[in-house]
Amino acid sequence: MKVLTNKEYDKMTNYYDKIKYTCKCGKKVIIPKFKDYVLCDWCNNYVFKDKKTEDLFRIKELIKRK
Repeated sequence: MKVLTNKEYDKMTNYYDKIKYTCKCGKKVIIPKFKDYVLCDWCNNYVFKDKKTEDLFRIKELIKRK
């Protein structure tokens, strides 16, 4: 098992800080680069990267219902 050096650990935490988004319930969720949204582990609500992505998702959801 490899142990991270301080420099590697700092680099990893900086990367995770860039891809963390906050859910409406207050929990921070990590969204990878290749996804636009994920489900929150705590409250099962969708967490989106940005408002544009959320709007497109909601429009597609409305179209599917009709």
